[in-house]
Amino acid sequence: MVYIAVLAILGGAISMLFLWTLKVHTKAQVLQETVASGEVALERVMSEVREAESLYLSTATSSQISLETKTSFPSGETTGFLDFFLCGEALCMKKEGEDPSALTPDTVEVTNLSFTPISTNTLFPSLRMSITLEHKNPNTRPELEAAVELTSTASLR
Repeated sequence: MVYIAVLAILGGAISMLFLWTLKVHTKAQVLQETVASGEVALERVMSEVREAESLYLSTATSSQISLETKTSFPSGETTGFLDFFLCGEALCMKKEGEDPSALTPDTVEVTNLSFTPISTNTLFPSLRMSITLEHKNPNTRPELEAAVELTSTASLR
């Protein structure tokens, strides 16, 4: 009887350790996915800002920016406009003459997006972008909760 009781306790402890390890691994994966999604989106926007000819901030909201660019323009034009904005729960990019496309995956929700000018230098204006993402967790499972806030700055060249 004692032997069976000790085996049952050891089996239960090993099972609990295994389940805990699985939850920690899942939590780490979710956090890594959320951070990676934010970094990819942030880098895309900042890359476009660095290559832009000029930038225009919305006077109505701080979560939208328009860039005048020579890399994304309609045929027959020498420049075009590229917009970044919050559309629903995603960060979206819209090239002139095209439909918007999401820069963030469906697994994350953008809960905050802001563009702030940090330099008024007319030759090389600078911009700070802040984005907050949360992993979607419809079942409110603790191991699927993850949120990250990322900030970056860039100057027009």
